[in-house]
Amino acid sequence: MMYFASCSEFHNLGIYKEGSVEEVAYLYNTTHTWNMGPKEIGIILPSSGYLIDEAPLVVGKTLDLDALKGYASELLNAPETVEAVQKLKILIPDLDIVGVMQ
Repeated sequence: MMYFASCSEFHNLGIYKEGSVEEVAYLYNTTHTWNMGPKEIGIILPSSGYLIDEAPLVVGKTLDLDALKGYASELLNAPETVEAVQKLKILIPDLDIVGVMQ
């Protein structure tokens, strides 16, 4: 499961929606944030005792794989994450990508 937030710093401001990769990419591509800061797309972590239940993948125009390592490194190469990253690269082609999947 993925999420879209129109304000990366305060998710309760503006739009916050959970959905498929396609749904959140559509919101990312069609939502104007005006003065709310950068948009964000992230992955919702499975319930496994994490203090953090969301991990950002895209903030602004950057898909940051290195940042995901800091949240939940075991998710970096999980099949769901790999598939989500591949789809995001296609659905939002102008993203700057930081880091690599191993």
